[in-house]
Amino acid sequence: MTGVYYADIFEINDKGCIIMGYGKSKTCRKYTGESTVEITNDMACFEKSNNDLLGYSGYGLMMPPYSIDKQSAPHTIISYILRMLDEEETNKMNINQITSVNIDTIIEMCQFNINYGQSSDRSTEFRNLIQSSNITFLLVPWCDSMETKGNIISNYIK
Repeated sequence: MTGVYYADIFEINDKGCIIMGYGKSKTCRKYTGESTVEITNDMACFEKSNNDLLGYSGYGLMMPPYSIDKQSAPHTIISYILRMLDEEETNKMNINQITSVNIDTIIEMCQFNINYGQSSDRSTEFRNLIQSSNITFLLVPWCDSMETKGNIISNYIK
């Protein structure tokens, strides 16, 4: 299992999703559909299992006895990484719909979430986790409402 990353993990339409960026928690909790399941908020850990990436809640690493019981911890197989853009990024990149990107772009866009805003670089660890997994990398544009953003996410992820 890895260290903790600043990310949410949700199951949206039965697909495991790592969510990073702006408005991630509220949008996914309230507006991506009734079947959405929250796995963890802000503290995500990952583990490789063959070609799958498993996502876990990292909260057990913050409380004694500082471990996670992987058998009972909520977890999911990750199918998507979504980076929710803020308004300025959306306008600068001229993105008006969910856009599929490559691994380099997603790592670059998620530096704060990967490194917790610190100078340490955990990008290599993160790249090694996701590069051989069957994961789709997506940029989600800023929307005027979280409801609109949630609807476009739930309609895209199938």
